[in-house]
Amino acid sequence: MADTEKLSERRRWLLVLLGLSFLVWQLTDLEITESVQTAWRGPVLATGLVASLIWISALILLLLNFRKRAMTSISHEILEDELVRANRRSAFAVGYGMMMLAAAVCFIVTRYADLTAKDAVNIILVAGIVMPMFAFAWLEGRGG
Repeated sequence: MADTEKLSERRRWLLVLLGLSFLVWQLTDLEITESVQTAWRGPVLATGLVASLIWISALILLLLNFRKRAMTSISHEILEDELVRANRRSAFAVGYGMMMLAAAVCFIVTRYADLTAKDAVNIILVAGIVMPMFAFAWLEGRGG
């Protein structure tokens, strides 16, 4: 496996790890979760704390490993080619669509249950942050 293929795979896995840890961290912080978790408050808080630490660590790794100075110019050019930029645009479009879907779902949920504005905004933002990470990792993994 070439050096750039390893870097690309590492980037994909770091993005998936970032997305999952951010998702878990934010879900454990929702007010809905707090109202349900009376018996599980300690484990839920610990899970959220561990997820936030994993997210911070993965973000630092991603930023340190993929900054322009950390790679050779050839690796940087290969990892930032036209296909990667197209995949990034597609991933952001998926994120935008997921934010719209999350907003619609939150709107529908408010008809049948109490949903605080903080939770609704958090759910919408998490969808808009996590889904592009997953979409980009998937697009890069399938080679297009």
